[in-house]
Amino acid sequence: MMASAVWIVLGTWSSGPVVAIGLALFLVATLVLLVRMVRGIGDGRWALDQLGELRGPSFDYIVWMAIGAPMVMVVLLVLLLVTGGLTTGR
Repeated sequence: MMASAVWIVLGTWSSGPVVAIGLALFLVATLVLLVRMVRGIGDGRWALDQLGELRGPSFDYIVWMAIGAPMVMVVLLVLLLVTGGLTTGR
């Protein structure tokens, strides 16, 4: 998934650099949280998360993917609708 998102950023750079920068920032935030969660698994903190105690990096990643990322996408979609960025050019 991350590789395809990077491909999209590179593909949209020529037509819309502002959109590409916004998507790149979004991807960096997601990647940082994912790396933190994976490092937490490697440190042995994963056993606490399996007991249902969501905290630390796992909690941050789950909240970002469940609430933060969809909210960012909705705000960006509304911004594109308001500014006319979704017009087809007809």
